[in-house]
Amino acid sequence: MLINKSKINFYKEHGYLILRNCLDKKKILTLQENVEKLLSREFKNLDITIKKNNIIQKGFPLLKKKYPMVNSKIYRSINRSYFFSKFIFHQQISQLAKKILEVKRTEFLGCISPTYRIDVPGDKKNIRNWHQESNYFKDVAHGHEATVCWIPLNKSHAKNGSVIIAPGTHSYGNIKANEINAKALKSQQFILPKNVLKNSKKKISIDANIGDMAFINFDLFHSSGKNQSSSVRNTAQIRFIRNDVLSYNPPMMAELYD
Repeated sequence: MLINKSKINFYKEHGYLILRNCLDKKKILTLQENVEKLLSREFKNLDITIKKNNIIQKGFPLLKKKYPMVNSKIYRSINRSYFFSKFIFHQQISQLAKKILEVKRTEFLGCISPTYRIDVPGDKKNIRNWHQESNYFKDVAHGHEATVCWIPLNKSHAKNGSVIIAPGTHSYGNIKANEINAKALKSQQFILPKNVLKNSKKKISIDANIGDMAFINFDLFHSSGKNQSSSVRNTAQIRFIRNDVLSYNPPMMAELYD
């Protein structure tokens, strides 16, 4: 019983829930091995040699600094790969999401934006400042109808930029954010106004190990931390939504109608 009534009540009250040692570490290792294979292929094309046990930790910072377009290509390749889809859509993850959202059947779950995230030391360009998922994804009208599943793929803590949350702030509902347009390898952002952050008395950085995971309400205030360590932090994320609620209305994808 990874999730019981007490944990669901905690999630409802605080807007998040951390589950410890609930994922198969072998599957995470397999995912990282496949990422290493993609990196190795690009290094071969660039005639770069990196020791096998340093491919992720040395490879991503090198590409980010010297070959940003190749780094962007790798990022897209991972997120569109079969091996990442196989990992992120694992049945155990969806079953936990089903319990968090209190849906009766897995068919009533929708999925949005599965993402492999790479945070290299010192990078400030791709930090997500204080925001709510509900300003990015409009599939449902209420934050409790959707959740972010956040999975650390190596040890995650304050120093290497783990996600920071403001417990209880989901109770404010969706708040109009300041939009920052996308530009030059930097994504669009919806940043919360500074005045609303003053009302959140407590902010915590999630410390987590491989095998742990967290669920975050779509309306909870949260932010990326700054990676001030000497190592790359890797995480995986997927958003689950209830597609059985009246407000469910997935946005149209314009590119399908060109």
